[in-house]
Amino acid sequence: MIQASSGSRIQSWQRLLVLTCLIQFFVVLGLQMTFPYIPLFMQKELGIVRGEEAAFWTGIAGIGSGATMFLTGPLWGYLGDRVGHKKNILRATFVTALVYIPLGLAQNVLQFTVALTFFGLATGTWVANMALLSTVLPRERVPFAIGMLQVAAFVGMTLGPLPGGLIADTLGFRAAYFVASACLAMAGAIALFFLHEPRKAGPAVQAFGWSNLVGVARAKGVAPSLTVVLLATMLPQMILPVIPVYIQSLRESAPASLAGLAFTLQSLTAAISAYTAVWVARRAGLGRMIVLCAIAYSLLYFLLFLSHSVGAVLVMMALIGFLWGGMSVAVNTLIGLVAPRGQQGTTYGFLQSVSAIGFWLGPLMGGTMARAVGMREVFLFSAGTLLAMAPASWLLLKAAPIQSDAAPAEPQLERRRP
Repeated sequence: MIQASSGSRIQSWQRLLVLTCLIQFFVVLGLQMTFPYIPLFMQKELGIVRGEEAAFWTGIAGIGSGATMFLTGPLWGYLGDRVGHKKNILRATFVTALVYIPLGLAQNVLQFTVALTFFGLATGTWVANMALLSTVLPRERVPFAIGMLQVAAFVGMTLGPLPGGLIADTLGFRAAYFVASACLAMAGAIALFFLHEPRKAGPAVQAFGWSNLVGVARAKGVAPSLTVVLLATMLPQMILPVIPVYIQSLRESAPASLAGLAFTLQSLTAAISAYTAVWVARRAGLGRMIVLCAIAYSLLYFLLFLSHSVGAVLVMMALIGFLWGGMSVAVNTLIGLVAPRGQQGTTYGFLQSVSAIGFWLGPLMGGTMARAVGMREVFLFSAGTLLAMAPASWLLLKAAPIQSDAAPAEPQLERRRP
C-alpha cells in the first residue's frame, strides 16, 4: 500500500488511476485504428484479391497472436509481480509500438502473420494496468478503478476506427499502422515519465503454479462458466473479418471509412449498454440475461444476412453493440460469481486465456466460411449458432454453484464515487 499521509495518499491513487486510464485509452485507440481493417489491408497492400480470401487469411493471421496471448498472459502477470507492474506496462507498450512498424511494412501475408504473432507475444497492457491498480489502490477503490479502465477502453474503441479508416482512405493503410504505433508509444511515454509505482509494504505474493491452476480449473462451476465465456466471445467474432469486405462489396468508395463508422457505432452503443447491464441483470437475472442476449444476437445477425445496403449494415452494427456491451458485463460478472474465494485473480487469468481463444478462433471460422460458401452465409451461420448458444448456456449455468437467474455481485459493478 502507498506509504503516505491520508491526503497525499488520496491524491496518489487518483493520479495513478488517471494515468493508467490514459495509458489504456491510447493503447486501445491505436489498436482500433488498424484491427478492423486487416481484411482491406490484405486486399490493398498484400496481394489478396477476393474479399472472401481476405477474410479467410485474416483468420489465419490471427492464429499466432491468439496462441501467444493465450500462453503468455499468466506469465506476464507473474513477471509483473516479480519486477514491478510499471516495468510490465513499459514492456507491453513500447514493444507493441515497435512490432507495429513491421506490421505496416509487411509485403505479404506470411510476413504480416509473423509480425502479428510477435504482437500477441508483446501485448498485455490491460492485465498490467489491472494488476497495478489492484496492488496499489485502497481495497475499497479497486472495483471503481477497474470500471474506469473499462470505460477508457470503450472510449478508445469508439474513437479509434473512424480516424483509422480516414487515414487508410487518404494516406494509405500502411500510414494507419504508423500512426497507431505512435499512439502506443505515447502510452509508453506516459508510463515512463509520469507513472510512479509506489513500493508495497510487504513482499509480493506469488500465487503462480501448476497446482493452483489445476485446482481453480477443477473448482465447481468454473469450467462450465468458462465454456459460456468462450461461446460468448467466439461466436459474435465470426463476422469481424467479413464486415469490412462486405461493406466494400456494397459500396466501393471509401470502404475503410464506412467500416470504421460501423465499428465506431458498435463500440459507442456497447459503452452505453454496459452502464445499464447491471440494472437489466438485477431484474432479468444473470442467466436469463445471457440467454436473451444470445437470442437477440441471433435475430440481428439474421437481419444482417438480409441487409443489402450500407445503411442497413450500420444500423445492425449499432444494435449489435448494445448486445456486445451487455454480454461482456454479464460473462465477466459470471466468472466473479463462480471464482473460488481467494483465487479470483487466477480465475480471471483463465478468463483472459479463454477470451484469447475466442478472439482468434471466431474470426478464423468466419473467414474460412466466407472463403468456402460466401460472406453473407457467415451471418446466417452465426445467427444459427448463437440461437443454439441460448439453451446451451442455460444448461451450462445450471452446473455452476449459483442459480442461473442470480444477479451479479453488486460490489464488482456498482458505480462508486472516488
